Amino acid sequence: GPGKTVILIGHGTDHSANEMYHKLEQKLLEAGLPILLGTIEEGVDEILPKLKERVKQEYVLMPFLLVAGDHVINDMMGDDDLSWQSKMTAAGYTVSVYAKGLGENKHFQQLYVKRLKNIVEKGAVN
Repeated sequence: GPGKTVILIGHGTDHSANEMYHKLEQKLLEAGLPILLGTIEEGVDEILPKLKERVKQEYVLMPFLLVAGDHVINDMMGDDDLSWQSKMTAAGYTVSVYAKGLGENKHFQQLYVKRLKNIVEKGAVN
């Protein structure tokens, strides 16, 4: 909704492929979408400076993961002082969590099945 920014949280990696998260975030911002993208690998401390540049508003943490499991429960929204929600709240931000993985989204399910069928039928990813 208005005044809300979604923060997608992916797993991340120490491999150079992690740069794809930054490129995707840039494309989302260029499209004018109120979406930031962070990773568990890099941590919430990578996102906090980006929030200081923005007008204070409400943030919705959303997993950019197939399944909302351990990382969502412990890293994103846990009561632990180190969770994304705890650190952002302590920094003065209003934070809520959408605790559902991409696998629970019907549109993503359809895309996933379409890609799998394509791989099986044609041996191709595209």
